[in-house]
Amino acid sequence: MRKNILVFGILLMLILPIVLAQTESLTVGRDNRLRFGHVLYVQNITISPELSPGSASVLKITLGNSGQDFIKDLRARLDLPSQIAPLKDVAQKKLSQMDAGQEVDLSFDLVALPDAKAGIYKASLILDYVNFIGDERQDNETISFVITSNPKLFTGIKESTIYKDASDLGDVTFEIVNEDVADIKFLSIELADSPDYDIISNNRFYIGDLDSGDTTTSTFKIKVLPNKDNITFPLKLLYKDTLNKDYSSQENLVLDLKTKKELGFVDGNSWVFTLIFLLVIVAAIYLSYRHGKRKRRKIDETI
Repeated sequence: MRKNILVFGILLMLILPIVLAQTESLTVGRDNRLRFGHVLYVQNITISPELSPGSASVLKITLGNSGQDFIKDLRARLDLPSQIAPLKDVAQKKLSQMDAGQEVDLSFDLVALPDAKAGIYKASLILDYVNFIGDERQDNETISFVITSNPKLFTGIKESTIYKDASDLGDVTFEIVNEDVADIKFLSIELADSPDYDIISNNRFYIGDLDSGDTTTSTFKIKVLPNKDNITFPLKLLYKDTLNKDYSSQENLVLDLKTKKELGFVDGNSWVFTLIFLLVIVAAIYLSYRHGKRKRRKIDETI
């Protein structure tokens, strides 16, 4: 028994240094990874104001050194999408040294190009630096930019067949123009009820997509109520931008009612009467000419 205890003690004395060495090696390995590895991290990213076509913004990136030692020769470079460019600035910032646990703010002046479309764009933040023993490191982070644009729609009355001296039934056609660089989608137009008229057709039409600079029209059939000198059309437009943000706008368009004569139109019956009058005149001239010609012929025969 005493011999077994002696053997176990000897084995324990031999194994214990090996276990302690392995534990120390693991600790040193972990420390080395923290000291010599990729120790930079992005703490925060902000941009103000929001990017919109043709406007300037400031991008601020907060970097931190999670290592146990300093790093040096830091170069932070932005690889930007084609729709965004530096504004009176460069896309790379340099820092000579960052101490362990230190955080720094890097600012970039950016501008979205005037013809940039609203949307989400990816960019890369490339971080090159040297650790305290002289090894070069590079980290590559993906960041996103959101370009926003508030669509601008023009709405007007393009034409109508509603006249003050004509039938109380007529059509009115509204024109919608996308005056912004941003495309819109899921566009619909709705004509509300009014004390000026009754809506005979559908009161709402779905249009769909309307790209930048494009124009579309919608026609409604209405019955004008008596004794109206003008009509107010309350229109409502519903649509989304390319980021699926909902928009709505209300327009009150006024149509002054005119007679056809005031608008330069001639009634169809007037043309008929005018044509008959001209035919009568032409016939009278022709008959007068024929009569005069026969009379001169008789005079010549008498002579």
